[in-house]
Amino acid sequence: MPAGSPNLPNLSGIPSAAGLLVAALWATQISPAHAQQAAAPFPSAPHDQAQPQLIPQEPENPAPPEPVLPLNGAPEDPTAAAPEALPIKDAQQAADDAQTDALAAAAPEANPTLPEAVRAMIEAAIEDEKEATVLAVLELARKTNPGSEDEITAIRTAYREKLAADKQVAEAQKVEALRTAGMLENWDGRGELGAFQSTGNAEVIGFTAALTLNKRGYNWRHRLTGRADYQQTNSVVRREQYLATYEPNLKLSERVFAFGFGQYEQDRFQGFTGRYTLSSGLRYELVDDGAVTLSAKVGPAWRSTNFVDGTNLNELAALGALDLSWKLTDNITLTSNSNLILQNSNSTLVSQNGALAKVASKLSVRLSHTVEYNTQPPVGAVNTDMLSRVTLIYDF
Repeated sequence: MPAGSPNLPNLSGIPSAAGLLVAALWATQISPAHAQQAAAPFPSAPHDQAQPQLIPQEPENPAPPEPVLPLNGAPEDPTAAAPEALPIKDAQQAADDAQTDALAAAAPEANPTLPEAVRAMIEAAIEDEKEATVLAVLELARKTNPGSEDEITAIRTAYREKLAADKQVAEAQKVEALRTAGMLENWDGRGELGAFQSTGNAEVIGFTAALTLNKRGYNWRHRLTGRADYQQTNSVVRREQYLATYEPNLKLSERVFAFGFGQYEQDRFQGFTGRYTLSSGLRYELVDDGAVTLSAKVGPAWRSTNFVDGTNLNELAALGALDLSWKLTDNITLTSNSNLILQNSNSTLVSQNGALAKVASKLSVRLSHTVEYNTQPPVGAVNTDMLSRVTLIYDF
């Protein structure tokens, strides 16, 4: 018997049933340290008796354990091998992964029903970057694929959101470019060349030329205009009129602008060698819907006139103007511009109406008719001058 083992009772003279009872009582008193020795079989019994066992054997057909439901709610397979034990950190990660997988399994699976050929057609239209074409293709796809309306609607929504985002980016870039533009940047303009026919103080056919420059800033707009009408017959000048204007505009709100106005005129046939006008005030955009723009401006003015006889006249005045532009089609635009200067000695009304027809991307033809009326013209001049022009315009 090994050292340190407890003394086993001598059961050789005790009948089998009594021996089993005594052995059971003795097994309950041994310490855990001697469990292994206590679990050893008793000394040999007669060969016709079964060897007793202190540790019960598991039944041949054990009852299956209660199934453990995982996160996805499905019972585990009882025949599956048990997972190996994991450290706490790895076990927590495994639980998190299991939860993620369960949530993904619980989400509705995507079930695209749009045919690949239709999807390819929609993607090709989107890559073409023409909104009207994309919307037309989406509408056609919706009508011909009634089972895919939800998917087509999602594509249309995503496309519109992208258009809105691209528009915001472009607008922000435009504003930033206007804010940071230098003095010589963001200028555009147009040159005009043609012929005129005048009636009134000079009834002739002559040559006309004009130049207009515009600079647009974030809140400011500047416009400079120059025009010359000239006619000479047999070395005799019959028509000579020059005009130059400068008009800055400051944007105060979406429709209200503060303006300045400076103008120089020369027309000996109307009786003056120079006439200067200065004004400032407010301009208001009455209509601006893309096709039609209508604005009005009003303000005080000061006017100085140098007559051909050498006399001068300086007076306070008032200025009012009305400007209309009506875009009938992509290539045809009607314009009407009226300016009125009121003063005690002589008030002047100038009205110009025209039609502009675009013949190329930067080339246009313009027909215009101008009426200028003076209430008290210089001695020897008539009240009304009319001028008809046909000009070719180049935009730059």
